Amino acid sequence: MAVIPALLVFAIPGILSVVQGRKAMRLGRKDGRVPAMIGAGIAVGFVLLNVASYLFGQPAG
Repeated sequence: MAVIPALLVFAIPGILSVVQGRKAMRLGRKDGRVPAMIGAGIAVGFVLLNVASYLFGQPAG
């Protein structure tokens, strides 16, 4: 039950960096792409790592 809030805690900073990076690009700052890509990559990595840990950490049976 605590998996969903934990995944949200990891995903929110990545989502915010993507939103702000895209906003910077829309306002003419091409370097806004860097924080957007880094934030998205880190958020996806944390979520995948936690999902894999949950799935493969379950005892067989």
